[in-house]
Amino acid sequence: MAPSVIRPLFGKNPEFYEMSCPKCGRKETFELSPCEMDVIALDDNAPKGPRIVTELPKRCPKCGAGLKRKKLPIPVMN
Repeated sequence: MAPSVIRPLFGKNPEFYEMSCPKCGRKETFELSPCEMDVIALDDNAPKGPRIVTELPKRCPKCGAGLKRKKLPIPVMN
């Protein structure tokens, strides 16, 4: 994974969550964003980041089961 610099423009820092479905095994990473973000990829071929949402999903879009969530400890540099 290419290194990136993540810096909040204003407001609170974003929170990152890994959501997983215990029934079908689907996993996805989300950024719960309370603020606008400035993300600078240092590599043009860098993979896209997590899906940015203002509210975390409660149900799996594939099978409809309830999702488990795990908060990821990601440092944010100012």
